Parts: sequence; C-alpha cells; structure tokens
Amino acid sequence: MAISIDWPTGVITVPRADMALVQTDPFEIRDLDLEVFRKALRSLEDSEDGRVFPITHSYSPQTQLGGTTFAGQVNILSEYYSVTFEDGQYAVNLIGANSNVSDVANLNQVSIRPQNSAGLIAVDELRRSLKALSDTVYYDSVNGVAGTFSGVGLPDNPSNNLLDVLAIAARDSQRRMQIRSALTVDEDMPGFTVISDGTAHYLVLTGTNVAQMAAQDLIVTGAQSGLTRYFNCTIGQLTGFYGQMRSCGLVQSPVAQASPTLTLQPDQDSRLIDCFESDPTGSWPVIDISQGAITKLTVQGYRGLLGLQGLDATAKRAEINLAGGQLILDSSCTDGVVVLSGYGGEVALNGATTTIDTSNYISPASGSGAFTNADRLNLDNLSATLESSGVFSTAALVNSPAGGGGSGDANLANQQAMLELLRADEIKLGDRFYKTVSGSGASGTPIYDKDVTVSNNGENVTLTEALSPDEQKGRLHALFII
Repeated sequence: MAISIDWPTGVITVPRADMALVQTDPFEIRDLDLEVFRKALRSLEDSEDGRVFPITHSYSPQTQLGGTTFAGQVNILSEYYSVTFEDGQYAVNLIGANSNVSDVANLNQVSIRPQNSAGLIAVDELRRSLKALSDTVYYDSVNGVAGTFSGVGLPDNPSNNLLDVLAIAARDSQRRMQIRSALTVDEDMPGFTVISDGTAHYLVLTGTNVAQMAAQDLIVTGAQSGLTRYFNCTIGQLTGFYGQMRSCGLVQSPVAQASPTLTLQPDQDSRLIDCFESDPTGSWPVIDISQGAITKLTVQGYRGLLGLQGLDATAKRAEINLAGGQLILDSSCTDGVVVLSGYGGEVALNGATTTIDTSNYISPASGSGAFTNADRLNLDNLSATLESSGVFSTAALVNSPAGGGGSGDANLANQQAMLELLRADEIKLGDRFYKTVSGSGASGTPIYDKDVTVSNNGENVTLTEALSPDEQKGRLHALFII
C-alpha cells in the first residue's frame, strides 16, 4: 500500500509500512521523510484523477544563507487537504524539512512529532557539521540502536552492529570508531582507528581485512590480516601479527607455551616498542616466529619475561632490547640469530641452538631473572668501555701526594674530570645517597674512602660513606647511568 489521496474529500493517507521503522522497544517509532512525501504527492497530482484538483502543497526548497544550507518547507494547502496516518499505537517523526503536516493531521492514536525550527538546517549540512566536530562513529552492542538514519552513531545514540557502523562511516567519510562494548570484527574494515571509551573492551579479530587499522586501549585477540598498529592495548592469543605495538601488555595462556601470545605473520618485519609482561603472576608471554623463512622481530625496551619460539631458519632474526627482564627460548629455536641488548637476566636456552649475540647485553652475575641495584654496581663491561675511551683511568682513583709530583699528578686531568662529575649536591647509588661536602683527609688514599677530601684547583670533595673496590666501579657507573 502506498500514499494515496481521496480527491473528493482531500484526505491524504499515509500507510504505516511506508515509513522507516527506527525503534520498536519500548514503543514503536517511525520516520516520515518529508522530501519523499512531497514527491509522492506531486506524482499523485500528475495522475489522471488528480489533474483536475488543486495542488496538494506549496514547497520552498532548501536555501543557503551565510554559508549554511537551510532545510526546505512543505506547506499542505489546508483549505483543500488533510493528512491521516494509518491508525495504531506508534509515533511518527517528521524529518527532512519544516512543514505544517501536524497542523493538518486528522487525530487518531498516532503521535506526530514535527521537527520544525526557525534554524533547521539540511540533513547533509548537519552531517558535515557533526563530522567537522568529531570524525567518529560510536558503537555499543548493548545500548545502541539499529539503522543508518540520521542521528545513529552519535555519542548519545550509538549503533549496535558493525554493518550499520560501516555504512554510516562510508556515508559520512568517517574512519574512526569508539566502542563501548566488545566488538567482533567479522567484516573488512581497513584504515579504521578503533578506540575504547575508557574501559578495556575486547576487540576480537576474525581474519577479515584490517590493513592499516589502529587500535587503542583495547584487549585484542583473534586472527589479524594486514599491517596493524596497537597502542596501550593488552594483547593475548593474537595470530598473524604484522605491524607495530607500542606500550602494550602481553598476556599468555594458562599453560606456558601451550598457545603463543603472539604469532607473527610470515616473512614480515614486526616491531614492539616499550611493551611489557602484563601478568607477571602467570605464565610468561611467548612470541612465535615459526612461520615463513625471513620473518623478523624487533623488540625495544621490553620489561619482564619474554618467551621466543620457532626461530628455525637462517634468515630469521630477532633483535631484542630488554629494560629489565629475561629472554626465554625453547628447543624449537634451532637456527637464525637473536641480537640481545640492554640489561636483564641470563638467557634461558632450554635446548635452543640459535645463535645469540649478547655483546651489548648486561646480565647479573647471579644469572637470575631479576636485575637488582647490587647488579648495577658490577657493570664491568661499562667500566672497561669508559676506561678504554679515556673518560677515566683507574690510576686517577688515587690522590696526588701532598706537594705535587708522582703518578697522581700525571693523571691530574682525569682527577679534574672526576671532580666535575662529583660536584652534584646529591647522587643516588642503589638505596643510598652520597653528598659532596668539605673536609680533610690523608693524601694518597682512594677518593672513595670515608671522610677523605680530594682537592684540585681549590675543589674539595668528601664522601661520607666508604665504598668497597667493586662499589668504586659502581660509583663511576652510577654517575653515567643511574
């Protein structure tokens, strides 16, 4: 049944089914697009029956004023015509134009909601204005609504399904989605940015195309397809990873290495920056690099335990920089190269035969996973580096004899360089603080002894607490890295 006119009486009848359904619960709401409505009336006027009767309405099209497009006006000629909506318990929104339809409507159970406004602008212009304010579609599977009509996908009226979200985004040229509940991505959505509303909701990938997608503040799992970036997310049981993670926490399945936290896409170069073990009380996270022949992994500034498996081809490479933690390999690592840098626990091989380069890696002598303040005081590699570079000489750790001369004077420049470093009012070393104060002490004594003063060019330095020979090295290291 379509819109009809009883010409002798002038009653315009609008069927219920001809209007778009926008809500069913707790009560039914439908939209009557007045642009569509008026065109239907013009068509009826042109019919054989309607030609002899007066026109049904006057119409003023949308106009532009001051750069803003204002909506058109539909004015039903009330001296000839009235409007009847098919009877029933539902409401009708009059959208798309200003009109007098509610003024000429015949009363029944239908609730009519005009949208008239002196400043009503066109829907397309409103959409452009909203887009300028926020290039975002809002999704909530629990509290959202279905449909793609105007107003759906806004903060106060989110969409409840992905298909409608994608349709709204395509219509309004939007590529940003905020989710307020878990989202399963079972449609292609390349190029989108998906963010949380502040709660870490699940983002479940199913292998559809998400190339160039960026996700933030979400719990990500499933099967990825395409280069993707993650920021401040929690990652667990994710396959096909290719792209970049920054400041993300990795979590593992209940049984260590039963299912990798992260499986890399074959023959691609993936990168983790400032990521960390998210659940240190459980099993350590594992990255699987078994797929492909030239797959590469780069990890920068990782904190915590990290497992690696599947490094089994000559051209495969993992460059891992730890900032406190431990690398754990397994027996599936039979080839390729691991380049390890930073500091952390001794590498756990577990039967792995992969080549491991640790020339730029510092681990505690205990071999434990923990890297303590005491371990920081024994950085022999750094000590050798500083000494070989001429920054200081161990001979300069002895004061020059009173009156000058001797080997101490030969290292006067080094002593002066050391004093420059010791001028700080307070330097933390491990759990203790050391201050530079004035005082006196015997010459020819190591400058790290308690209550000893070293003087060069009028600069007096006294340590208030004695240090052991190993701690002497540690003090030098502390000046550079603590």
